[in-house]
Amino acid sequence: MQNTKVPISYWIKQADNLLTDKINAIQAEFGLNRTAWQILNSIQENENLTKHTLIELMRPFVDADKIKEALSDFISNDLIILTDDVVLTEKGKELFKQCLEKQKEFRIITMSGISSEDYQTTLQTLQKIVDNIENLA
Repeated sequence: MQNTKVPISYWIKQADNLLTDKINAIQAEFGLNRTAWQILNSIQENENLTKHTLIELMRPFVDADKIKEALSDFISNDLIILTDDVVLTEKGKELFKQCLEKQKEFRIITMSGISSEDYQTTLQTLQKIVDNIENLA
């Protein structure tokens, strides 16, 4: 659909729905969905990540109960160790690498035809929209 009269909220929602559907399909090969992938990725990217910090980091995407459920699944499947920090096991690191390769392939397809300048402009525009809405109160 190429319609400039469609509000930006439509495109944001449509992009998010399509990303979720495709990432769910891609990560299903590994027994994960988009949320589980995001949690796994967050654990890999953040050293000294506590369970509480992970919950706060993921709050815009998923509620605490879903995160706790995913962490329980990760523990049951020997993907993480949960002490003071949430740490990937060797099995978890290997799964992350496999999942990341699929994500990289998907990102290349997703970003096809979009310049880095256009991408930065889009991020800045969305951030400004968020700032404007947050400042309404």
